[in-house]
Amino acid sequence: MKITGAAPKIAIPTIIYMFITIYFDKLEYPLFKITLFNYSTLVVFGVIMVIIGVSMVVAVQGKLRKSFKSGLLMKDGLYKF
Repeated sequence: MKITGAAPKIAIPTIIYMFITIYFDKLEYPLFKITLFNYSTLVVFGVIMVIIGVSMVVAVQGKLRKSFKSGLLMKDGLYKF
């Protein structure tokens, strides 16, 4: 197994779908416009969620490398859940 695990198999199609969605949204504006909530609030909430997610990945990276090099399954920290 590689240290990246299944991440590339998940991330690459997700990024492709994201660009397709952005393309169709710009082509047929406002195809995906959210009108139920304040859009600015949703953008701020989304950015906060991305920052939290990236912070979690960065925080666990060192332990994950150490566990991978020793050939052990990581079962603590974020991977405990």
